[in-house]
Amino acid sequence: MKIIDRYIFKELLGPFFLGLFVFTFVMLTNVLVKLMDLFITKGVDFMTTLSILGLSIPFLLVMTIPMSVLLAVLIAFSRFSSDSEITAFKASGISIHRMVPSVLVLALLTYILTSVVYIGILPVTNLKLKQLRFDVLRTRASVGIKPHVFNTEFIHLMIYVNDIIYDKGQMQGVFIADNRNDEQPSVIVAENGYEISDPEKKRVTLRLKDGCTHEIVKGRQNRYSMTPFKTMDLNLDMLILDNAAVTKSDREMTIKELLETARSNEKKGKDSNRQWVEIWKKTALPFACFVFAILALPLGITTRRGGKSAAFATAIGLILLYYILLTGGTGLAEKGKIYPFWGAWLPNIALGLLAVYLYMRHAKESPETFIKRKISLLLLTVYESIVTNKEKRQTERKKRIDALRHIQLGRILDRYIGKQFLVIFAYVLSALVTISLIVHTFEKIDNLIEYNASIFDSLIAIGFKMPYFGYLAIHFASLVATILTIGSFNRTSELIAMKASG
Repeated sequence: MKIIDRYIFKELLGPFFLGLFVFTFVMLTNVLVKLMDLFITKGVDFMTTLSILGLSIPFLLVMTIPMSVLLAVLIAFSRFSSDSEITAFKASGISIHRMVPSVLVLALLTYILTSVVYIGILPVTNLKLKQLRFDVLRTRASVGIKPHVFNTEFIHLMIYVNDIIYDKGQMQGVFIADNRNDEQPSVIVAENGYEISDPEKKRVTLRLKDGCTHEIVKGRQNRYSMTPFKTMDLNLDMLILDNAAVTKSDREMTIKELLETARSNEKKGKDSNRQWVEIWKKTALPFACFVFAILALPLGITTRRGGKSAAFATAIGLILLYYILLTGGTGLAEKGKIYPFWGAWLPNIALGLLAVYLYMRHAKESPETFIKRKISLLLLTVYESIVTNKEKRQTERKKRIDALRHIQLGRILDRYIGKQFLVIFAYVLSALVTISLIVHTFEKIDNLIEYNASIFDSLIAIGFKMPYFGYLAIHFASLVATILTIGSFNRTSELIAMKASG
């Protein structure tokens, strides 16, 4: 590499690792909350909790690595532009084409890393994570039972528990709908109960105390019998207690296994769309590193105002667009409405075409087109009509400011810093919530497709998670917003001016 290549590549590395840390940490927040619940309240040992955390990271890296490439290129080149280094490059005869090699090196390295994680590591870690969760549930069934929720993980049993004391394994206020006998279903109610686990025999027994059984009298549907009991043992038959249940889903399969499964399903006349979609996704997601890198380069050069905050907002918008296209495309492909290749590669193709257009347009620096001139003239006309009343509006605004001056809090400097902080805080918080919603959608997309949920119902279900993700992200957003606010003051030398003014 020459000096210019090393300089650009070095500038890309800092924002890349920063973005990788921030994005991965934000996506891990929801996982960390669940793991703390397992460790503190449900008695799962620390090493098992740590193993679940480690095995959850590869799935997140598949998404956060391409996202970090986009953010790195945007931040680096927007800084070059705001510091007039782009102008210096051009004055020295360095065109945009000469800046591309460093960006492509970063894209190539991250493409290889994402491919290794997605194709080689992720199937293994997903299967181990599933096995580990099943082992936890096999030894502690109460981990799989949630209070105030109708639990349906058990075969022919639906269990509702009012409260659980996890350190004692005791359940209080137990309600069970027993449908093991289709001809004579029953309802069991007990004041409390606790589990008796036998890991060797893969059996979990629920011992109920001080309750009664309600059964419909066979042949007389309008009458039922009630049998009180002091103690009752109920075997919990769970699919997860059988090793056969730990089977590989599409996400746990390698490309070779997916091909074999797809061809086997096709021979049997079954649907193979899900396997083909997963195969094409394993090639499409790593390639997003190249798409994001080329797309971010011209956008970063033209993002002069706003610095890192503007680059961050642009990155979040592009990431959201990419994953909306990916989720929609794969959903249509799994339902057989479009070919699996187009479903997985749709966002790469769409954003790739946009990237090529922006890159070529910036490289050629072509004159305005007819449409752009018309739009410019229209905007100029609107602007002139607004400016005619500028003096009147300024006078009215000054009167309102004078009227409200007595209720303004803080000095001018306080208000200025607070305004900058709130703008960046809103950017960061919305970005973190958006990223969390994207991950949550990816986790639940299979369930939504399996139960044929409409787009409207899916959006409502996902939207209801926004307050929860906002609650998790608000503290981290405050930290990041503070760092970016002070950093922007330092970058524009405002911090020095503040100190010089006392």
